[in-house]
Amino acid sequence: SKLRNRSHKVGVLIHEANSIRKMKLNSFNDFSKQCHTKNSELYFYESAYLYPIGS
Repeated sequence: SKLRNRSHKVGVLIHEANSIRKMKLNSFNDFSKQCHTKNSELYFYESAYLYPIGS
């Protein structure tokens, strides 16, 4: 159903936001390593735009 898909997408976005928040707590080197993993590479560019490092 559309509603289920929408709520799932919201859940994924929340999960990604939490992941980004945790990543920001790590050292810059750890952050860089995580950003170069296959799963987070796509989100790195989005998160770099939404949550600039050092902000």
